[in-house]
Amino acid sequence: MAGEPWWWLREDEARALGLGAGAVRTERGVLFGDPSAPVRLEVIARDDAAPLKLGPISVRVWGAETSDRAVVALLHRVARTLHARRGTEFRPEEIARVVEDVDEAPRPAVTLIDVPSVCARACAFCGISKVPHAMRRPRGDDAAVERAIAAATGAVLFTGDDALSHPSIERWIAMARTPSLVGPPRAGRERAIAARLTSAGLVRWSSGIFGASAEAHDAIAGEIGAFDALRDACAALREAGIEVELITPMVRPTIDGLAEIVALGAAWSARPVVAQLYVPDPSVGDSFDAMVPPWRALRTAIARVDRAHATIEGAPPCVLSGAHRGTRVVLDRSEASTTSYPSATCSECPLRAACPGIAESTLRAVGHDGLGSSS
Repeated sequence: MAGEPWWWLREDEARALGLGAGAVRTERGVLFGDPSAPVRLEVIARDDAAPLKLGPISVRVWGAETSDRAVVALLHRVARTLHARRGTEFRPEEIARVVEDVDEAPRPAVTLIDVPSVCARACAFCGISKVPHAMRRPRGDDAAVERAIAAATGAVLFTGDDALSHPSIERWIAMARTPSLVGPPRAGRERAIAARLTSAGLVRWSSGIFGASAEAHDAIAGEIGAFDALRDACAALREAGIEVELITPMVRPTIDGLAEIVALGAAWSARPVVAQLYVPDPSVGDSFDAMVPPWRALRTAIARVDRAHATIEGAPPCVLSGAHRGTRVVLDRSEASTTSYPSATCSECPLRAACPGIAESTLRAVGHDGLGSSS
């Protein structure tokens, strides 16, 4: 197609995303991918109920059998693909003559819903830590949450600064299909409401683990007692039959003890910890560049991690040992970041085809030294 709009996924891009070729019109936009593919992507006008929003567009996933983690991995790659050329218009009617119409109803596999809430912590790697507690305010409104729940046709992931602190969260969980939630624990709270969360239908709770000791974890969480609160919440929710997932951002303060952190987290949650590459949000500028670990240090830290204890997500394949190859790129709650392949390390790298590229904010912080399959 000549003169594609900025949001158009070219055939090579669609194939690289695992969608295959093809594009058809839907009632609201354009659906990309081969009909035989397990997952396809629909680009529509901006919609708060959609899992990915980028300027004037939103992206929905078709494929009810796709797992939550695979869906967010795909969406993150799409965000990286489109962010660099992001425009201000979405006019699907202008390309109607080059694609076929389709009457199928979209089947989003997971819907992310931000719950208006305020986090009480000051995590060392998070932009919220720069906002005084007295100035923190919830973002969004309750009506938008309820609209998003009503519009969701697949699993729902409740997120936000501290979703469990909202007084309506149990009712919203009960309204949602296959609901899960991500957020920080508070001392005694999860134990007090675990049975009610189970009754409401909560399937999974996710939170962060930042250290293998109270001293290390609390220092990064910015709150004394955070470690004890996490341990108690994991036990209480598991006892209540709710799946627990723990996440570790691979920042400078965590990588020296990464193997120990993920081993403890796997014991507390009974499943591998998700160890995520840390990418500073573009909106925070260079405020958190000191949190980004050098590539060589990251490679050394990952090599010490028992494959049974962790899933490494977002890291370029050149910093992974053989046991950890097959990394995924995930859609965390951060903003899309422009990516590139530094010519000095990536132009001849045989792993480039499986690499999502390196975020510009990460390159600004630590450069490219240590990247590449020969490093």
